[in-house]
Amino acid sequence: MKEYRKAKAKYDKIKKSKNTENSEEPEKPNQLMFFIPGDTSEASLVGHIGENEGKGCVFETEADTISGANKQEWGGFSPVLRKNFHHEDISRTRKTDDEFTEISNSRFSFLTTGTPDQVNRLIPNSEDGLYSRFLFYVFSIPYKWRSTFTKEIGDSMDVILSKLGKSFYTNQKNNDERSFSLTPEQGEKLDNTFKKTLETMKKDDCQEEAVSVLFRHGLMAYKIAMTLSAIESKDEVITCSDKVFDLSMKLISDVFLGNSLDQLKRISKSNKSSRSKQTLLLNSLPIEFNRKQAIEIAKEIGIPQRSADGYLKTLVEQGKIIKQKQGSYRKYK
Repeated sequence: MKEYRKAKAKYDKIKKSKNTENSEEPEKPNQLMFFIPGDTSEASLVGHIGENEGKGCVFETEADTISGANKQEWGGFSPVLRKNFHHEDISRTRKTDDEFTEISNSRFSFLTTGTPDQVNRLIPNSEDGLYSRFLFYVFSIPYKWRSTFTKEIGDSMDVILSKLGKSFYTNQKNNDERSFSLTPEQGEKLDNTFKKTLETMKKDDCQEEAVSVLFRHGLMAYKIAMTLSAIESKDEVITCSDKVFDLSMKLISDVFLGNSLDQLKRISKSNKSSRSKQTLLLNSLPIEFNRKQAIEIAKEIGIPQRSADGYLKTLVEQGKIIKQKQGSYRKYK
């Protein structure tokens, strides 16, 4: 990248002199990075993932870092995350410099930590399907004083985890294609387990979003089994062991599914008032309007500017209004 910047500066200097007959603009190399910052725009996220050939990890210890970016006009990468969950192709085009990016078989990871309220800000509603594509692990830490005095100083967590990561990378690095499958008995057990859970949820008259969570957690059980099997086995053709399968099912059934459904209830409660205000704003807007007009109308009916921007973004994602160009909208007829 350093050499590219030097070559680009030299080219720009020649270009200013208008003597570019024997000069060719240098091609920008891919900027590979495994860890991608969460405080980024949708365009930058797609760009980084594209340069990484579909791989990478968005990791932030504070969910607010991501939710802050996702609320901005240039943020909103929910569609990218939703497509990535099912490894769909992601494409994006921009008029500037005729830029076109296409990612085949996207498979990047997304990991963040935060409080339940931070989750509500990161995923403000469960209607677009993003919520059901996440695994949630919720826990509380008992209050306990930890002594700050130690007789000797050992390795920090950074050093320990760095050593562990290098060891894992060395042992698991493999570019060969491998196949994975469950046994017929395991497949039948997976189907029956989630079918029974679905029947129970239907009797309890659960909300539609909860069913989506259940369906995708069935897929997640398979993905966890596949990942653990790939770590455990070096074979090109892998059949899941009963030990790994039972562990994967237990993680989903006893931990992640319950955590996700509990957090879903929090989102549903916090969104009741938000949805009514969002509907009120939608009904108050003219057929065609710009952002400034929407903010003024929102202010008249008691909706803060920040909330109004969030409602506009959600209404666009729901297809209830159409974004014609920057800051210009039209209601869907």
